[in-house]
Amino acid sequence: MNQSSELILPGSHGFSPYQEPIKHTLTGSKRAIYITIRNLQTLGYATVSEWSPLQRTYNPGEYICILQRNLILD
Repeated sequence: MNQSSELILPGSHGFSPYQEPIKHTLTGSKRAIYITIRNLQTLGYATVSEWSPLQRTYNPGEYICILQRNLILD
């Protein structure tokens, strides 16, 4: 993945001027979120440092974090 948090879709060569923001949200226990983030890093989708810090939600024991990307669309 490139360093600017852009995801180039299949069929796109990065020459399209059109970008669309997308947010991935994880909500759950700290453990479940950390495991998911590590799995996504193992798959090469996003590094741990690309995710926002965990934030508590209003539900006891529940946390949220966000990954924001720009998709380059054809």
